[in-house]
Amino acid sequence: MNIHTALAELNPRAIIGGNNPPMPINPDAPSLIDRARSFYTILSTFLKSTPVIQTHDDAKQAANFIEQARATIGEIEDTRKSRVGPLNDEVKAINEEYRTPRETIQSLMDEVKRRLKTFADAAEAERRRAAEEARIAAEEAERIAREAEAIEADAKASADVGVCDVNVASAITQADRAFSTFVRAERTATRAENSIPVRLAGGMGRAVSMRSRETLVLDDPCAAITSIGLTEKVKDAILSSARDYRKLHGSLPVGVSAVTERQF
Repeated sequence: MNIHTALAELNPRAIIGGNNPPMPINPDAPSLIDRARSFYTILSTFLKSTPVIQTHDDAKQAANFIEQARATIGEIEDTRKSRVGPLNDEVKAINEEYRTPRETIQSLMDEVKRRLKTFADAAEAERRRAAEEARIAAEEAERIAREAEAIEADAKASADVGVCDVNVASAITQADRAFSTFVRAERTATRAENSIPVRLAGGMGRAVSMRSRETLVLDDPCAAITSIGLTEKVKDAILSSARDYRKLHGSLPVGVSAVTERQF
């Protein structure tokens, strides 16, 4: 069986002279998917048998295949849309049903978050100030402790060489007290620093707290592109912006040109 005969059996309207009124539906006729599979088998056979189009007849055959392929793809799309359309409508209706209450709650929650952030920012600022004061106090307590340790060391050294008017016991006691004060101040400063983030328990589970969210800022586009290089994503973004620029100004921006090629 040649390709023309196979096409005629697959779709009588795909060949010249086959544009007749549609025949009654045959329940035993192959399905659209089966006909599509048969068509791309025939098309694959043509491509294998005709690696190069050299004659006008080959060109006409290729043009016929293009028309048949377009018709088949169109029929597939029409059938797919006819089956998917009702489902999409149902999904759209379901989404619309829940969209309003969801968006309403979301907008109200966003306002609650805004007000809560104002409160948390003020609370964290106060805690940060207290933590800074505690850290300064801890640093001062450390300085005093180090001085007391130095005095203790000097007293012990003086006693070792026979100096009698040095109170070693008092120096040790003062150093121990200063060191204990420093340890307490250091713990207080650490607790204050760790407690800066505001955590609020709503009573339903995990506490609510603010999270840090990173936002990239494009400071120097040219420097960024030079560093990153012209990746496919960067190229696509530039060309997409160039199309928008042409719609607005009627011409492409400097550095972007258009190449027109003819194709079927």
